[in-house]
Amino acid sequence: MVIGSTSSRPISLLVERMKHPERAVATHFIFPAQLITLVEVCGGRKTAPEVITWACDLLNSIGYTPAVVDKEVDGFIINRLQFAILREAWSLWAKGIASAQAIDDSFKLTLGRRYSVTGPIESAELGGLDILHTFAEFLFPDLDTAKQPPEALAALVREGHLGLETGGGVYDWSQKDGQALLKARIDRLFQHTAEDNAG
Repeated sequence: MVIGSTSSRPISLLVERMKHPERAVATHFIFPAQLITLVEVCGGRKTAPEVITWACDLLNSIGYTPAVVDKEVDGFIINRLQFAILREAWSLWAKGIASAQAIDDSFKLTLGRRYSVTGPIESAELGGLDILHTFAEFLFPDLDTAKQPPEALAALVREGHLGLETGGGVYDWSQKDGQALLKARIDRLFQHTAEDNAG
């Protein structure tokens, strides 16, 4: 029997009391799992290699794409990319550099569209590694490297302004149709699923 954890925490943190830790593997599904067909697969220090192969074969057989994480790290791939983007987006907003709407529009109408076709490394190679490397040398030192979320965000959380569920957060959701936005996101995910199945 194989035990697959859906957490994005390293499986090595969960196997201390297991009789057969070699049978444990992280299989991190992404919400909503019925529409996001990529699953991160990561073995731990004690995971048998054949268990990783078995998990990948099983996922392939039921229509999912496994993304193997070769070394354990908190958050795996998806959450680390997501929170790298969130850290910079929250920083830009908290420092008053741009409004939340300008930040979201900038992402949705450029990177969001580009990255639905190419991943970040593919995109960099299409543009030319020399160009992106030069720009990275210039920009990396100025990117946010904070170890904690900005205080402006922490204050919202402390005050119970959590976003759509409470009616307010960075946005005033009484002025924004959150349900329509949720529906639009689900509709777009269904479109992607149909395209994946057709291809």
